[in-house]
Amino acid sequence: PWFMYVIGAVEFAGGLMLLAPSLAVLGALAMLPIMVGAVCSHLLAGDPILATVPSVVVLGLVGWLAYVRRGDLA
Repeated sequence: PWFMYVIGAVEFAGGLMLLAPSLAVLGALAMLPIMVGAVCSHLLAGDPILATVPSVVVLGLVGWLAYVRRGDLA
């Protein structure tokens, strides 16, 4: 169960970073692997597809944000 705390802390920190324009790309990059894991967990657990949709939407949004703000990394 300790890993759930790590995931929660990364999600919280990533969410806070998304609020700061200068850190938004780092927040999005921190959230990407978490959301990939969430989608995979839903699919491997045999959850209904509708239960996976919110994770897929958030994954798409943070992926889009990371792509759009990629110039901020330089």
